[in-house]
Amino acid sequence: MVKSATRVMQILELVGHTKDGLKHQDISGKLKIPKGSLSPILADLVSNDFLTIGEFDKRYRIGYKILVLAGRYVADFDIIKASQPFIRNVIAATNESCGFAIITGEKVTIVWREETNEPLKWDLKIGDQNPIYASAHGKAILAFYSKDEIDKYLSEVNLLQITKNTITDKAVLLEELERVRDNNIAFSREENYEGITSVAVPVFNNMKQVVGSLGTPVPSQRFSPEKEELISNALKEAAAQLSKELGYF
Repeated sequence: MVKSATRVMQILELVGHTKDGLKHQDISGKLKIPKGSLSPILADLVSNDFLTIGEFDKRYRIGYKILVLAGRYVADFDIIKASQPFIRNVIAATNESCGFAIITGEKVTIVWREETNEPLKWDLKIGDQNPIYASAHGKAILAFYSKDEIDKYLSEVNLLQITKNTITDKAVLLEELERVRDNNIAFSREENYEGITSVAVPVFNNMKQVVGSLGTPVPSQRFSPEKEELISNALKEAAAQLSKELGYF
């Protein structure tokens, strides 16, 4: 690849990862690009609106052209289709079923799912819906909503007792959601279905918004600590890669 093109990509990626922008000397130092070589590249990027430079702080930030391109990409992005290879990766790594879900109203909906060859499995189908509060998928998404959105949900939902393990206390559910945020993973330990333990992780977009979750249900009788670790690692890796395709860093 042409050296200047490589430098352009490195600059855009570096600046894109910063919240407050970077000064000329910061970019030069981090990328080991001589200041004399860096100046014309930055000038071209600014003149073409791929970067901006602050009038007073002289910090370079991502320009509107990058945001336009990213917006077009996300608008055309089929997240269900994109999730499929990562779902298959989870199945290959764990020998368990895996699916992608989104929140629709007060329910979490399975929008894609693929099965394992294991004879003993939980047969969820595309389009199946479950209560958010009792589902690993639902908790993985809800935990990363804003405080106002979570409060609104809790003010409207009736936490019904589905199984003996279902969380029906809103204060306890809030504590559970805090654990999900801390660990980036959610569990439903027979809270929605007797004999089924589910694990799910959130997926984020380029605006750092949660857009869905990848999750795996397992018959509780084979949900050992080793299986939990295996599934957790596989789901987190898959969700990180899918989120990256959506522009999340």
